[in-house]
Amino acid sequence: MGGVIVRARSRILHGHDWIYRSEIVKTFGKIEDGDVVSIRDGKDNFLGSGIYSLKSPIAVRRFSRSRQRLDSDFLRRRIVRAWELRKRSGVDGRPCRVFWSEADGLPGLILDKYGENLVLQTLTAGVEREKRLISEVAMEVVGARNVFERNDAVGRASEGLPRIAGPLIVQDNGMEEGKVDFELNGVRFEADLLRGQKTGFYLDQVENYSEVAQFACGKRVLDCFCNGGGFGIFCALRGATEVVGVDSSEVACELARKNAGMNGVSCRFEEGDVFDFMRREARQGRVYDLIVLDPPPFARSGTSPSIALRAYRDLHRCAGQLLTAGGLLATFCCSQNIGAEDFLGAIAEGLWDAGKTARVVRGLSQPPDHPVLVHIPETNYLKGYILEILR
Repeated sequence: MGGVIVRARSRILHGHDWIYRSEIVKTFGKIEDGDVVSIRDGKDNFLGSGIYSLKSPIAVRRFSRSRQRLDSDFLRRRIVRAWELRKRSGVDGRPCRVFWSEADGLPGLILDKYGENLVLQTLTAGVEREKRLISEVAMEVVGARNVFERNDAVGRASEGLPRIAGPLIVQDNGMEEGKVDFELNGVRFEADLLRGQKTGFYLDQVENYSEVAQFACGKRVLDCFCNGGGFGIFCALRGATEVVGVDSSEVACELARKNAGMNGVSCRFEEGDVFDFMRREARQGRVYDLIVLDPPPFARSGTSPSIALRAYRDLHRCAGQLLTAGGLLATFCCSQNIGAEDFLGAIAEGLWDAGKTARVVRGLSQPPDHPVLVHIPETNYLKGYILEILR
């Protein structure tokens, strides 16, 4: 097994599991992309085993503090441990994230479960090599019959991996298209596991739909970046007098319309740019009582946080212009490299630009099937707030 020697003061010496290329003093032995490597400090102390990447700025991701290879026994132990956590958390009866990368002990592996269907993402070269074995083990552990590959995420580019999506293992006739129906708290949805955003649905928001919707009765609601209509449909079912959703994807809007019809509620979903839509509504003097902002990450790998924060500020300025005193704003940030304090700062600045201030009604975060590790703050990525406009 080849390996790397890390510099003094590297983050891995303080508990983190990532090693950036600039933190490596030298490598030893023969190492190829995706290999498992030994990690050592300058005094030759063994620090664990990690997956090596030739192309990513994160050169090594540690997955064990022991000498360990990615064999079937290890993969099974990790997946069983993750699934047991979901069962203890009480989320195994609904669509859920079965396995979440570093948070469950294997960097780059994501597994989402929709009934008897699994959606697989392999975002590191080492895990990519084992995707067939992982799929077979996961199917046995969680009782799935079909596995769909959603390896079209932009993050694969940093690993030099191609973007592909399609059925990987399908045992049920007619499931090749990847369309599934499911319920969340009695609300019906359809997800497109091969063409929908993320792995077909925003599983990190399933608990927040109800949290936000409890404020919707009697209100005019604007659901921005609406995807499949989750927030808007939950709000309509809780008594909203009007629901308008906006998304840049017509495919997402069409799915949202279908989901609204499945639940017998009247919502209007429009394809378009959210910023342009809100500016147009402001020029026409429109106001809303509750606005939901759930944008994609503005700060991806390689994007300056300052650029992203300017976008968040502008977004909240646009929303602030459509809210009056007493109005509510439910807003989210899923950018890993934007902290809660900076996000709140961008919210405050954007609302101030619109001549508004607000108080925090409550904070929102990700559900327990997206666990957070204290030594990897990036796992605590979803930050959300329900705010009341004060003026």
